[in-house]
Amino acid sequence: MYWKIDRDYLADDEEIPSRVGFGEGTKLQAEGKILRFRLLDDDREVYYGGEADEEGLTPAFDFGQYDAGSTILQIHGKDGGWVDCIG
Repeated sequence: MYWKIDRDYLADDEEIPSRVGFGEGTKLQAEGKILRFRLLDDDREVYYGGEADEEGLTPAFDFGQYDAGSTILQIHGKDGGWVDCIG
């Protein structure tokens, strides 16, 4: 299983520390294709972006729920757009 946060749209230099780098595993441990994902709230505001293998998507979503209240996980689709995967 592999997932990593590589974009944090909530971070604030003064009050909210960056979550870039949070995750589990390494690309070498990834099983299968690596997917781009985003974590959003109910208003569809993007909180985090990252990458994961299929097994890592649920733990990434769990992290976003716990850490920032994310309610939607999207993956980057084949057509170049974003597709709701969880939420």
